[in-house]
Amino acid sequence: MQRVCLLVLTFALAVPTTALAAPPGQANAFGKSLAEWMEIYFTRVVTGDPNDRVGKVLLMPLPQGEYVSGDTTLENPLVLAGELEVTVGPGTPFVMPVATWAGEIYEDLSTDPVLPAEIFTTSNALVKIDGKTVLDSERSNFESFYFGPVEFDPPLLYDETTDYGSIGVTYLQGIGFAHPPLSKGTHTMTLISEIKIPDYNLHVIFMNTWTITVTK
Repeated sequence: MQRVCLLVLTFALAVPTTALAAPPGQANAFGKSLAEWMEIYFTRVVTGDPNDRVGKVLLMPLPQGEYVSGDTTLENPLVLAGELEVTVGPGTPFVMPVATWAGEIYEDLSTDPVLPAEIFTTSNALVKIDGKTVLDSERSNFESFYFGPVEFDPPLLYDETTDYGSIGVTYLQGIGFAHPPLSKGTHTMTLISEIKIPDYNLHVIFMNTWTITVTK
């Protein structure tokens, strides 16, 4: 069974939250495309690189998801919920995707096929900051937040083989966004997202909350 990753791209500049507006997913943000940010983010996740910065940009950590219900099947989706407190300095951008799928390579050197883009562009996702919507799968521009597949050549290898025979990651695809940074003060970011893949009888729902404090 493949690895499922939840990520969210967000950035923190000294602007009021009422001015927040997410640019198209494929547009450049802080000098890189969405795909490039996701490649950097996921490379550091897989390799265990403790450096969480690229210049001023913070690679936003993910909450540790706690089990709520379900068993990952289409009939009974797995629901995970997590909370995290993050403190950043003023003018500190931060990045993270919304729902990401990692294609893997196995001990016999076989690899996972790339998933149809529609798996992501027709999925459900909603991100809000201080109650204001910054990404919504119901909006007409949602497809612009799709990226990938981003190929890793050579593959990113795990320290140990997984219990299902995977030895590393060969590609990445999913949904992400770049967001203008937050104003000074304390903000609440909420995310509801899903990965639903009928061919694998797989359905996972994520519900996360970040309390983000931008210092004065």
